[in-house]
Amino acid sequence: FGEAFAGKPPVTADSNSDVPRGGGGTVFNQFHVEAQQILSGPYACERDGEITRTYGVDRAECQRLCLDDATCKFFLVNTDNPGLCQLLSKCDHIGHTGLPATNNLFGVINKVVCRIADPDACWEQRVRRNELSSMPSQHMDQCELQAQLENCDVVPLSLG
Repeated sequence: FGEAFAGKPPVTADSNSDVPRGGGGTVFNQFHVEAQQILSGPYACERDGEITRTYGVDRAECQRLCLDDATCKFFLVNTDNPGLCQLLSKCDHIGHTGLPATNNLFGVINKVVCRIADPDACWEQRVRRNELSSMPSQHMDQCELQAQLENCDVVPLSLG
């Protein structure tokens, strides 16, 4: 959303407050974001996406390791086994591990992004509706990490 719409519907208060205000020649609603959490639970990505597995590091160190590796797009930390860090080049398939583990998956976005006016409404009214349609549109813009979020939507449905 543009600066003229800040604080006005359909822009939510959360979206409005998430956009940094800096001035000094910066463009409104164009900024870098921290790693985004995609899931938490007994889920993991496909094994062939693993770059490396490290033990004895916290979430911040795991993120730093990912940012230092040009091929790393995702990182996974396990809260039941503190210190487990898995760097991933991809995460196209999310599945249940079958283990009582709590994995936290984060996606790394290494480019400038903009905030959507109302992400929840966009997801529910456009993306999810399109996915459930008998004739989904092939021309919708994709959000960052959208494929992984769509997989997260499907996992609970497939498990019953």
